[in-house]
Amino acid sequence: MGYIPLTPTCTNRHILFINTHASIVDLHAYGSERMRAGKDMIDSLSCMSLRKIDDEDLTHS
Repeated sequence: MGYIPLTPTCTNRHILFINTHASIVDLHAYGSERMRAGKDMIDSLSCMSLRKIDDEDLTHS
């Protein structure tokens, strides 16, 4: 199968590969899912108050 590595940004190794045979619908769904997860994480962090934060809040992924 043909896989294209994404350019690494924080490591010297490629860790994410794109399947060149995947449909555009599948690629879009995957990209949307990753973007939504990132947005939700930013929303969660921006809404936290240091007075109400629990140590476990920052250890869960």
